[in-house]
Amino acid sequence: MLLLYLLFFFSTGLDWINAYEVGDCGIRHKSSITDVGSSEYNGFPWHAALYRMDNSSKYEYICGASIIDTHLILTNAHCVFDEELQDLDNRKMVIAIGKTNSSWEHRSLHEQRFEVTRKELVPTYRGMLGRLQDDIALLRLNETIKFSNIVMPVCIDWEGLYEPFDGEVGTLAGWSLDEKGVLSEELNIYQIQQLNYSDCFKNAKKGFASYLTSDKYCGINKDNNPPRQGSTGGGLVFSKAQGVKGARCFIKGLLSGRVEDRENNYNYIITNISDHVPWLKSILDPTMSETNVSKESAGHNGIKPYEIEDCSRVPSKDNEFPWHVALYKTANSSKYEYICGGSIINTNVVLTAAHCVFDEGLGDVDSTRMVIVVGKKNSSWEHRDVQEQRFEVISKILRPTYRGTTTRYQDDIALLVLNDTITFSTTAMPVCIDWEGFYEPNDGEVGTIIGWGINEKGVLRDELKISKMQKHNLRECRNNVTKSYGSYLTSDKFCAVNETSNTVELGYAGGGLVFSRDLEKGARHFLKGIVSGRERGNDIVLFTNITNHIPWLKRTVITIITENSDKKNYKNHS
Repeated sequence: MLLLYLLFFFSTGLDWINAYEVGDCGIRHKSSITDVGSSEYNGFPWHAALYRMDNSSKYEYICGASIIDTHLILTNAHCVFDEELQDLDNRKMVIAIGKTNSSWEHRSLHEQRFEVTRKELVPTYRGMLGRLQDDIALLRLNETIKFSNIVMPVCIDWEGLYEPFDGEVGTLAGWSLDEKGVLSEELNIYQIQQLNYSDCFKNAKKGFASYLTSDKYCGINKDNNPPRQGSTGGGLVFSKAQGVKGARCFIKGLLSGRVEDRENNYNYIITNISDHVPWLKSILDPTMSETNVSKESAGHNGIKPYEIEDCSRVPSKDNEFPWHVALYKTANSSKYEYICGGSIINTNVVLTAAHCVFDEGLGDVDSTRMVIVVGKKNSSWEHRDVQEQRFEVISKILRPTYRGTTTRYQDDIALLVLNDTITFSTTAMPVCIDWEGFYEPNDGEVGTIIGWGINEKGVLRDELKISKMQKHNLRECRNNVTKSYGSYLTSDKFCAVNETSNTVELGYAGGGLVFSRDLEKGARHFLKGIVSGRERGNDIVLFTNITNHIPWLKRTVITIITENSDKKNYKNHS
């Protein structure tokens, strides 16, 4: 074996071992891999193996994992979670990198071994009880990884600018158990093609679809070498051209498991990294190295989510909440009835709750005609305020994973595209969005919300009411609601309680909870939550957490802006 290594070194030169440069990530050493099947040395320099000590004090292989920084490893939460105790697995765990043989006893030539000193999970992870929602974990190592051309981090798309499309093929590395339950010695390479989520959900066998949680997407194996048990935890990567630096591999998923469809075929369920970038940032920002090699952008197309510097500046006396809008739809009598509130986030884009524009009976987007009114004080459709602007809703965009009450209002967020451009002024302007996820309200912090409530007789109030809401600890909220309602506290929710006598009522749905933050340009109001629901007789209000949906929002808003720009250019050239 030593002779083979020596021959390889002499044939390629020794420089490739240490040819790592600060800023490098996701580079595969082309001359030492095959495309499908077993991997030769250095095929996936970010791939790692996770082991734990069993009862006999020997190390057993658990899962694959991926290097993302000098002392941080990314893997699945289920790999480090004790289902019985519903808590972290506290047995001793170690990480091996630069490994070609799965056996703990076998030391590869450039192998590095580390102890796991800390495990970070999303607080809402509940294992199988939560159908593997939020199946992602960060592991901290006791020492710094030595990077080289054969050991380097995978790239992460921190800006959410690159998302694999349906049908695109990614690559996964892993050691798998064979039919006899024996772990393969050689690292295998698998080609996984992304499937359309809706098709995968509809075709899943009864009992399996519930594992296709909102942070998952589906994939199928594209060769005769399907990944088996043992490959979970490994990163699904997609190659993206990076100009002069060449192609880089970006980790876009973690293999969580597989589901069976109605034709008895297996579809793989992948935890979507993009959905967890805000959480990753909140954990990593204080600890990432200054020369963070994995923060290489996927490439920016020059379009920002919006370029308005005066979002939610000091409110005017005419309208203290200039971003708040009213959403109406036509009833059977062709008259307009009030549905929900919403918030302006761009010149022709409004943010609201998905349940406001979703037809539960059909399980699809509500097809009735809808209108947005900006600068409105009186809830009555017949009453026109002086600064009022009215727009038709030409497009309603929901997350594909939204299923209403079926999924307990998970992903209760929607974007509405208007037929014309809002004229901004002191009475009509967008609310600020924390696109980078740098500011998160603390438990106990007080935010503000506005809305037209519905009184005890079921009648919509004419005047807007302002309510102060204090953000509460999620665990305390779970303890203070009924068990059935507690199931609506999905992983993308937070809760708050009223600080004033003006309680949040039914008509507030879709409205935005904002928190003030002082910046160099003065105080700004940041939208951090959308009213999703409230248990009858309880002051606890559930909010869809905007931070959880920033990657999706950014991608979608950029697409809308691009399409608008293309339409304008087309008109100008016509």
